[in-house]
Amino acid sequence: KKILIAVKEGWTDTLLANSLISNIKKTYRDHNIYFACNPKLFSVVNSHPDIYKVIPFNPAMENLIAMEGNSDNKGIFDIVFLPYINIRKIPTYMHNLKDKISYNI
Repeated sequence: KKILIAVKEGWTDTLLANSLISNIKKTYRDHNIYFACNPKLFSVVNSHPDIYKVIPFNPAMENLIAMEGNSDNKGIFDIVFLPYINIRKIPTYMHNLKDKISYNI
């Protein structure tokens, strides 16, 4: 089981996303967390104990249907978080009913 946290932008977005990692791992204990960002920023997250692997950001990661899959397309990751899109572009919330809410509503 794999989760991708992808950050396209620079230091600020990478640091903000870094603050989410432990809570995501706590919620999805049985998933490996992959963190994608600019290779120049690998040092910001590389030593985080809850990250399975740091990988270079690729614009294709913004395509949630390709990344998480749908119908006959299995996808690459079970869940993809694009925290910078929620702030900078458009609201996103898909995850094919595989996400968990870590607080009571």
